Amino acid sequence: MKVALLTDKFATGGGLEHIYQLCRGMPDVQFGVFGKDGEAREKFAAMPNIQLFFDTEVRTVNAFGPDIVHYHHLRPLLSTSMPRARSLFTVHGVHLHKFEFQSGLRAKLGRMARLVLEKFLYRRVDRFITVSTEDRAFLLQHYGVDSTTIYNGIDFAPIEQARGPKEALRRCLGLPLNKQIYLTVARFDFPKGYDVLVHAIAQLQRENAANDRVFVFAGDGALLEATQALAASLGVSGHIMFLGRRTDVYKLMTAADVFVLPSRWEGLPLTLIEALVARLPAVASRTYGNATVQRETGDNVRLFENENPSDLAHALQHPPSFTPCDLAPFQLAKMVESTRKVYLDQ
Repeated sequence: MKVALLTDKFATGGGLEHIYQLCRGMPDVQFGVFGKDGEAREKFAAMPNIQLFFDTEVRTVNAFGPDIVHYHHLRPLLSTSMPRARSLFTVHGVHLHKFEFQSGLRAKLGRMARLVLEKFLYRRVDRFITVSTEDRAFLLQHYGVDSTTIYNGIDFAPIEQARGPKEALRRCLGLPLNKQIYLTVARFDFPKGYDVLVHAIAQLQRENAANDRVFVFAGDGALLEATQALAASLGVSGHIMFLGRRTDVYKLMTAADVFVLPSRWEGLPLTLIEALVARLPAVASRTYGNATVQRETGDNVRLFENENPSDLAHALQHPPSFTPCDLAPFQLAKMVESTRKVYLDQ
């Protein structure tokens, strides 16, 4: 079987990691991975069942000769027109959600235009995969499109191998030993809601409830400097550690006490699942994707009202405790085999 996997760009992120794990998990399938060149292409280099292509033009895809064209981003669906193969689209979160957080005529028109465009493009797709139950319901309601829900899966082993004595890890990582550590791992972008979290930290400070807590932010992105400026303007920079992009996230999770994910919306957040595998309780926004994880893992995730800093501040003062739970729905092997079944059913 030959499968063309189409994304926007070879850029580090959850969508490309999903593609990488599909390729890694199906060594018997010949994959062509198509997208604009980027730094993350290197991780695919040593895989014998992969060919890399740095565009998504229909002639390039057809020249590969795929049995299935599997889209992971809307832009390639626009550029490839109608390839000569069966088509599949995995929705890694619904970008239309961004208009739920905007007001005014311009936002209303933008939402309508995006919805019309997506409805038109989705007619080119034979079958859909969604990564959360919320997104499946959203697609059915707003696009009239049904889908197969396959949760994002992760490899538990590297997380479990990163475990160690918390105090020793904190010393190694340069983290304080005498404070509660609240960890957030996400890119600095509007959907991730870092601004909501910074405002919640400011409320904790006003309530004299911030001194025994430190907030560790791991990641980079377009809004990193703006978030740092917001923290400075609110006088809470002393409670936040901006670590930038890290390659030792699993050690950070083991060293922390609580994971915080203040996203405005998600597809199905890998970092939230990873934190739970690391036995880290979580505080997360009540939104798409996060709600799916909470339903599967119960009281290990406390949800706060989306975009509400006051409710988040309260949740941060009363985080859950971690109790063992069944994380099998999020195992990598389950995601890979469920996707293989869709390929064979196409």
